[in-house]
Amino acid sequence: MIENLIYKGYIGSVEFSEDDGLFYGKVQDIPSLISYEGATVAELTNDFHGAVDDYIAVCNADWSSIPEEAPDDIDLQMLKEIEENPDCHTFIPASEAEKILQI
Repeated sequence: MIENLIYKGYIGSVEFSEDDGLFYGKVQDIPSLISYEGATVAELTNDFHGAVDDYIAVCNADWSSIPEEAPDDIDLQMLKEIEENPDCHTFIPASEAEKILQI
């Protein structure tokens, strides 16, 4: 049985689920979880190639063309509180946060 798939320098695992009758795997050594599957080795390989190609396309995307969402009032209030309180990393219960943010 095939232990790994390799495509464009990416390595993919190969597993088999008897319950589902499918081969499946995930791309190894990347920060994202990219999985693929197929009923046959050919389908698995094809899906792996597609997953790698999609991952490369996402990594190469020009994200500067995507408009940034404007912050709403709550976001601005929270940012103000964070700037004014250097210990902002401390846990604040929701009821206390509502009082601080006046919501």
